[in-house]
Amino acid sequence: MRGGEQVDREFDVSKARVLEQLQLCLDNSKKGALDAPIEALLNFINELDDYVTTSSCSGRIALFCEQQDARKRTGTWLLASHDVVTVEAAAAAYQDERIRDSQGPVMFKFEPFVLHVQCRTLERARDFLKTALDCGLRLWMASLCMCAPCISNSGLVLGKKFMVAVRTTLKLESPVAYDGQRLVDEAYIACLVQMANDMFAENLQRIARFETGVRAMVARQAEQATRALEREHARQARKHSQMAVAPAAKPTSTPAEAEEPILSLDF
Repeated sequence: MRGGEQVDREFDVSKARVLEQLQLCLDNSKKGALDAPIEALLNFINELDDYVTTSSCSGRIALFCEQQDARKRTGTWLLASHDVVTVEAAAAAYQDERIRDSQGPVMFKFEPFVLHVQCRTLERARDFLKTALDCGLRLWMASLCMCAPCISNSGLVLGKKFMVAVRTTLKLESPVAYDGQRLVDEAYIACLVQMANDMFAENLQRIARFETGVRAMVARQAEQATRALEREHARQARKHSQMAVAPAAKPTSTPAEAEEPILSLDF
């Protein structure tokens, strides 16, 4: 098992690399930057000593033209928004000429908030996961996985790094075209937009509750650290006080008093 100092060094190196990429806007997402609805939350987490965010999405409404090759699923984003969308914007994307040339499904989607956080220690990872589960989000779930490549709901990923995956089960996915043929009318698109916008509003409320929970978690951790430090100071003070007291002098034995001579009187 790796020692504590090595774990600390590995975490510090990993965090520095992630923060450098964020500063240089080397984000792996399509947009290439932090999503505005969660930017304050991510900045707060990344300022903490024991946590760093490795990937995130605030939630997304999208129209995605899927393509499959022999190795992986790829595709084209005809619409991608990290905010609510209008029926007009979705309808315009649905009329995109690329749909006519597509092979496979075209999906209208709502994808929820997702966050991956690397933690310095297992204890800190458990704190973060518990916070996600304690935010009153009944649809959040937890699982404990060993070296799992990914997990679909909130949970811990244990391996060389302590990772926490936070995700809700809010989701909408509907095919609207297939192999170049549009399957629905604009009224159906309008219905999907309304459902997705309602989910996005609920998604933002969950993010707000989670951010409040994270800030409360940090306050509790600081309070616990303060109490632990106070207990240690008190222990050290007692130890020094005991050392300062001289050991009690052992009582010295006094010479036995000389016995008085016994006078014998003969009458």
